[in-house]
Amino acid sequence: MEEATKLGKKLINPPMELVLEGSALREIFDVHDKRVEEYTLKEELIPDNENLINIFTELALVCKSVVSCRLQPNQKAQIVKCIKQKTGLITLAIGDGANDVPMIKTAGIGVGLQGLEGTSAARSADYVISRFKFLTRLLFVHGRNSYKRTTDMILYLFWKNAMICFINLYISMFAGFSGQLPYHWLLYQIYNTFPTGILIFAYVLFDVDISPDILEAFPLIYGETNGNSDSPKDLKTLEINQQIRSKLIHFQGGKLFNFGGIVRKIVESAVHSACIIFPVQYIIQESKGVDTDGHSVGFFYATTFWWPSMVFISNTTLALTCEGWSHYHSLTLMLSIGTSLLAMIITDISDSWGLGGFTYYNLLNFCVNNPLWWYVLIMAWGSALLVTLIPQTYQTFFIPDKTIIYKIATKKTRENYFSFNNFSCCCRKNNNIDDHDDINKTM
Repeated sequence: MEEATKLGKKLINPPMELVLEGSALREIFDVHDKRVEEYTLKEELIPDNENLINIFTELALVCKSVVSCRLQPNQKAQIVKCIKQKTGLITLAIGDGANDVPMIKTAGIGVGLQGLEGTSAARSADYVISRFKFLTRLLFVHGRNSYKRTTDMILYLFWKNAMICFINLYISMFAGFSGQLPYHWLLYQIYNTFPTGILIFAYVLFDVDISPDILEAFPLIYGETNGNSDSPKDLKTLEINQQIRSKLIHFQGGKLFNFGGIVRKIVESAVHSACIIFPVQYIIQESKGVDTDGHSVGFFYATTFWWPSMVFISNTTLALTCEGWSHYHSLTLMLSIGTSLLAMIITDISDSWGLGGFTYYNLLNFCVNNPLWWYVLIMAWGSALLVTLIPQTYQTFFIPDKTIIYKIATKKTRENYFSFNNFSCCCRKNNNIDDHDDINKTM
């Protein structure tokens, strides 16, 4: 096994397959357990060249496939447990019979096949499919979309809640850190509900950036999405990553969810908050009156800019993130904006919401009839929106993601200007995600 492992590491794409029988696998695990006991009695660590489990794992990692035959149910589970513990990778096991139940339960993700072998595997699995061919769609379509949508949802929640915190911080600088709320308490309480919490459901449930047919035809897109295609697969590197992930707090969530992504979202929220607060403060300080009667600008008048700006920016930024727009997106966006306006109208028509002396009674009616209010609101919303649009435009044109060609293909397919069959044939000429010359000529 050591010689085969060394040979496999020398090859760039090793054309190696490993075939094991139950007796050979029993020998590996039994001899390993005996050696572990011997070195434990000596109070020593087992050397790497005598650790059969490590040698077997390294050999399995450099092979294209590992085929095992005549295995007992517990041996199937031993293989999954070995790979799971040594590498820290997420393992998937699929089976259709009762002898596959231990393996399915040991794996991180268990898939049961509903077939002629009974329902034991299906009842023990996390997911149940009726045909083996559906596993491709489960992994490369639903798995990839679930990872991307969940990551985007978490980062969106980080971003919009960090934005409201930064606004409180900036206002405290002007208010002498007195604890004064920068907006009505009722609006503050409902910020994370209907005004900014509905559109994200449409995005997570219905948004499609790449067509399912394309995702099934080119499985390499899955690795490009979560970053696994660029990560090394040797045992030492996997063990180091496993130690990092074993910590209480870590940010090893793939290409989309990592420490850098969270920091970028927090910095973006700080810039968005600054675009909302500082221009408004500057214009209000410089203005001597807000109408022809000479009314001066008060604190309550200034607060009417900040909350609508946050709501509009939150929804428009998420709307720009959506790739496949549908009537569900339109409905949730209108519902978010509509409930925001309704909440502001409710605080305006009655003074019974004036808890702690903070009231908007008849103030919004005065604001919407004032041209200065609309000018400042549009300027704050527009400047914050440019902070989102400029980096997205630059990335699209100058440093595009490797999956951008498939997103363009999906959009053209929706517009009926693109033939997926031509696209599929063109890409299959060279099954390399980096080579898009033929695709670009076709498009």
